[in-house]
Amino acid sequence: MPGRDDSGGVFADAAFLPAPYDMRMAREGFTLLLDVGTLYQLPFGGISATPAKIRDKPGEVERVIRAVVQAGRLIADPKNSEDAMGYIMRLFKLDRTLADPFYRRLVGSLSLNGMVETDKIRLAIESAVERGVIEKPVDPAMVADFSIARRIEYK
Repeated sequence: MPGRDDSGGVFADAAFLPAPYDMRMAREGFTLLLDVGTLYQLPFGGISATPAKIRDKPGEVERVIRAVVQAGRLIADPKNSEDAMGYIMRLFKLDRTLADPFYRRLVGSLSLNGMVETDKIRLAIESAVERGVIEKPVDPAMVADFSIARRIEYK
């Protein structure tokens, strides 16, 4: 809830912050009230394409999926953790004490096969309904098409 302090400055009693900023603020002495990632095990990101793109250019869609999955696998591979954490430290201006738990959160959220479990999609849909983004739940099959990802053989 926003308010004003004695000097007239504006402050907030609480804020929703994505990782790694929530970790940074906890280290600064703020109390972490809820780590949403412990409740909602959702992927860190995703790929979207129109039905027309999937129908008309499946090879292009496959190459993008393959590249994203390969990048996720490289990030998740313990042999590459030092390089990944170095990148995280530079990108988010973090020291190692914050980069390490952020890296672990990130790895846990990656899809290593280009697909997401139906229950996670359903959870995202329910959240969208609760927040008023959509009016009513939809079938996860209506918003996710993993047909190309299922055909890809990763090495």
